[in-house]
Amino acid sequence: MDRIGTHIVRATAVILLLTALHPAAAGLASAKPSLTVFAAAGATDAITALCEQYEKRTGIRVERAFGASSTLARQIEAGARADVYISANPQWMDYLEQRDLLASGSRRDWAANRLVLIVPASALLSIRLVPGVDLATAIEGRIAVGDPAHVPAGMYAKQALDHLGGCEALKSRIVQCSTVREVLGLVEAGQVAAGIVYRSDAWVSKRVRVAGTFPEPSHERITFQIAMVRPVHPQAEDLVRFLTGPEAVATLSSYGFGGGDKTAGWQPHAQLGGGGARWLPTSEEWATILTSMKVAAGCVAVLAVPGILLAYLLARKDFWGKAAVETLVHAPLVIPPVVTGYLLLALLGNHGLVGGWLHRTFGIELAFTLHGAVIAAAVMALPLMVRSVRVAMELVDRRLEEAARTLGAGPIRTFLSVTVPLALPGIVSGLVLAFARSLGEFGATAVFVGSIEGRAKTLPLAIYSHLQTASGEASVVRLAVFSILLSLAAVAISEISARRAKGAMRANHAT
Repeated sequence: MDRIGTHIVRATAVILLLTALHPAAAGLASAKPSLTVFAAAGATDAITALCEQYEKRTGIRVERAFGASSTLARQIEAGARADVYISANPQWMDYLEQRDLLASGSRRDWAANRLVLIVPASALLSIRLVPGVDLATAIEGRIAVGDPAHVPAGMYAKQALDHLGGCEALKSRIVQCSTVREVLGLVEAGQVAAGIVYRSDAWVSKRVRVAGTFPEPSHERITFQIAMVRPVHPQAEDLVRFLTGPEAVATLSSYGFGGGDKTAGWQPHAQLGGGGARWLPTSEEWATILTSMKVAAGCVAVLAVPGILLAYLLARKDFWGKAAVETLVHAPLVIPPVVTGYLLLALLGNHGLVGGWLHRTFGIELAFTLHGAVIAAAVMALPLMVRSVRVAMELVDRRLEEAARTLGAGPIRTFLSVTVPLALPGIVSGLVLAFARSLGEFGATAVFVGSIEGRAKTLPLAIYSHLQTASGEASVVRLAVFSILLSLAAVAISEISARRAKGAMRANHAT
């Protein structure tokens, strides 16, 4: 008892010491100044270089967060700590300014950019981008662009293609990405034939080359804007002064940027949306819902037979390497979905280990297609289905299977007439789980398939896209409601089917 008391006293002393030291440690941390910059992904390299220069000059640490202008603005609105905001889309500056989240008078143009068409470095394509140019013929394959719904580079790309007259002809071949850096990555990997990015993005990559530059009259002037976020940090003004000074202009030029008009010559953009409330989905939203239903149904069709057989194999057989098979089957549950999507792209993409051969030999294309969305959904749903069916088959009384064999039934007939009927509730639950999981699949699909308007844009991708737009709340609500209803309906169908299957089993046992 004395030993226990001694330990308690020591533990109490340690806790009191840590409690006393905590304010001192917090004071030391706060004594070291730091700033946070939220910047559009298209300015990643230039901002990183400039912030490192500022840190060396002043000793003030500058933390950086990069992403879509829309995502960063939403985070600032939600209370994320940011001292300086750099946006590639003036509409999101308007959004924060209207909510009184920007320091008055601090908003100004920071840098200008150009829009270019890029191809893999090994490609020989060069094209003069003038009105009437036949891009559909000149470019063989898919073209990656930012999602015009919320990615500024995608908005400018759509304007430029409309101006040149090639948007409609290329519509079925355009892959929409969540950031301009994702576009760059797809072109670098050779997964698409071309992409449309900022000149600054092409400037920093040795794996792509510029095939053409879009003339400025074909789209709005591309301007990155900078502003301080409220409440204003004492050092934020000095950082903004450095980021917009002559030294910064020289650095920006080395990364492919042009000088911005620092006289704050911006004009507020018109607010999007408007009109009365709408409860029923639009035609575009109905197309998205239908696409998700097709993907989910395709996932179930793809998994039905191999999933049941795999579950039976794991439930009934012992073999060398069984642990490895189980690990691979359940890997999608623990591996980040975006990593799974990347692995699918490396394996089944047009330049992948298997996908490249299929594309060259048979002309089969899986990445960036509806079939690819089905494959991504099936890979992510496989663990849930196999686990459900396996548990059901493990609960089947093996004596009933042995009795069927003694009566002359072969292994296949025993499996179909005894094992499957007895495990039917678990099989139905597994298939419905796969269906529901497919409706919610996002990460792997976003990487492996992207977003192709009207063909491979699923519910999660559409909801994410609308979340990035200042006027997309209504669409988010409608799509979210339908997504929830579809998922609840799937669960209800699963329960009803399982109960009916159990009722039929009891009736058979009774007879």
